Amino acid sequence: MSPIVKRIALIVFIVFSSAANALERQLITLYAYHLKPPFIVDIANEKGLYYDLATYLNIKQKKYEFRTVFVPRKRLDRYLSNKKLDGLVIGVSPMWFNDKNETVYLWSDSFYQDRDLVISSTKKPIDYQEPNSLLNTRIAGVRGFKYFGIDPLVNSGKVVREDTVGEYEVVEMVLKNRADAGIVSESTLLYLNARNDWQGQLFYATNPHDQYTRRILIPEKFSDVLSTINPLVKDIQTDSLWLSFLDNYYSQQNLN
Repeated sequence: MSPIVKRIALIVFIVFSSAANALERQLITLYAYHLKPPFIVDIANEKGLYYDLATYLNIKQKKYEFRTVFVPRKRLDRYLSNKKLDGLVIGVSPMWFNDKNETVYLWSDSFYQDRDLVISSTKKPIDYQEPNSLLNTRIAGVRGFKYFGIDPLVNSGKVVREDTVGEYEVVEMVLKNRADAGIVSESTLLYLNARNDWQGQLFYATNPHDQYTRRILIPEKFSDVLSTINPLVKDIQTDSLWLSFLDNYYSQQNLN
């Protein structure tokens, strides 16, 4: 039996063992609102890195049973404002929830490093340095997403923003010359690059529009959960099991 087959067999065994013990654990919902790969690839079949995170945490401890559930951002915001959130929020940053000083919610350590990149066509590259680099251009973005520094330029008419439904569509708009540039997270670009023939067509600005870590937002009433998962999350980026999950979406590669 090859090492890869052995590793898969071990993971399957552990997952089924975890399922057998699920009734003895407290169920904790992990809410996710990023409907994009690699984080959510297939809701119906629960495929994506956010579902893998629940599996990972279930394997690594025995006190809680974690389950990932997709929820739109607007609904999530209502849960939070009404203090009715009955779970945690994964893959987020304090800045996105007006909690820069981390005093409103509890926060785990980072489990994923990410960046938002500015892409353009190699036929008309845009060397992004800061928001004013995009003056008098058409920018493709995802409907409902906020882009700091760029939204004020859009509101003042100095930049035209073309919204679409997802980041794959943002790339397509740039390739079809329906936008001069677009903003896409590096994690999603790596996933899409592995599955599309875009080589030589996209220019990636060296300076990112934003860079951040993806963490877990934890309401105060779930403070006991934080003490259980934070030691696991802290070392996750070098854990062989977690790295095997990442390999399902993209192997070691870059965008050059």
